[in-house]
Amino acid sequence: MRTYSYTICNGAVVKHIFTGNNPSLQTEASDLLVQIQLQVLLRYQTDGAWAATGSYFAHIAGQGQDAVPWSDAPQCLSQAREFLSSRGLYGELETFDVNKLVTLAWSGSAGGKKGSVIYAKASPVALLCLGTDTTFSLVPRSGFGGDTVVSGRSSENKKSSQGVGSSGHGPKAKASTASGGKTSEAIRVNLVHGDVLLLQGDDFEYSLTRTGTAMVLIGSAAT
Repeated sequence: MRTYSYTICNGAVVKHIFTGNNPSLQTEASDLLVQIQLQVLLRYQTDGAWAATGSYFAHIAGQGQDAVPWSDAPQCLSQAREFLSSRGLYGELETFDVNKLVTLAWSGSAGGKKGSVIYAKASPVALLCLGTDTTFSLVPRSGFGGDTVVSGRSSENKKSSQGVGSSGHGPKAKASTASGGKTSEAIRVNLVHGDVLLLQGDDFEYSLTRTGTAMVLIGSAAT
């Protein structure tokens, strides 16, 4: 398992916890994908009240308005909660307690439209990709500043007994550039099944594109 960190000059940080598409590192994510489809009733939504815009299916568990209490939520969501909390360690957080878990799903290749917001300024938020590859386009609400440089670094987490070198592919993350070399409005990060994106230091507008049906689980310490 590796963590790639992208630091934006205004203090916002995006961390990609990358499985390398290695099946041995995706076992737990694959089990969650199956169990969520079997156990969780996802309701059709057509507004932006659940951290997404457009049409999608959703469920929310934990603390907060409209949430199903953990004691009443399907067991697989408690497992997903623990999974995301543990991934916070890979993102170099001392502790990451998930109090609220939003499950979002889309059918086909349509996805969250521009304008969806993830509130990660007050406390970190983790996103887990399940299913097909998903590309996130992220815009920090505080902006990129002037000549923003998005730097990437990778560090192999020693908690994992297996690296990702055998996959032969690194993650794709970059600041989009327009003609003339100026930084445009988004950072794009490609997640494969089982990858986690950790956001902190700012609120982020996002959109996503997918190659097929997928789920995104959003875990937050906020209530």
